Amino acid sequence: MQIKHFLIRWLPVLLWAAVIFAASANPTPYQALPGSWVGPVAPSEAAAPSRAELLGRFLHAGEYAVLAALTARALIWRSKARLSYLAAALGLAVLFALSDEVHQLYVPGRSFEVGDLALDGCGSLAGLAGYALIKAAVQLQSRRCL
Repeated sequence: MQIKHFLIRWLPVLLWAAVIFAASANPTPYQALPGSWVGPVAPSEAAAPSRAELLGRFLHAGEYAVLAALTARALIWRSKARLSYLAAALGLAVLFALSDEVHQLYVPGRSFEVGDLALDGCGSLAGLAGYALIKAAVQLQSRRCL
């Protein structure tokens, strides 16, 4: 029975981390996306970031928002969303982000980007804030039903 609860809590985290790892192992992660999403392939010398760069930034933050929320869910499970649990979830998400950036050093065409690491951290914070708000709303609603 214990293994079932462990899997229910942690399997989503592990599967999502595997998705992130697989995407990071791809030298051209945006190649599979429709061309209208990423815009022209040729790099632009303009000061404004290209659509592909903006999409990449959004995806970096988004994938770590999901990872951090899933990690918080696994850590908190059936207790209150305490700050220590949220901090632990943030720490685990950022450690994974750091390991993922190191992993990219070994992928041809990819590199360690401090900016990406910062985006991952910001996404993790956003995911935790969203998770905490949803958890608090659910707890408030369950109190009202009693």
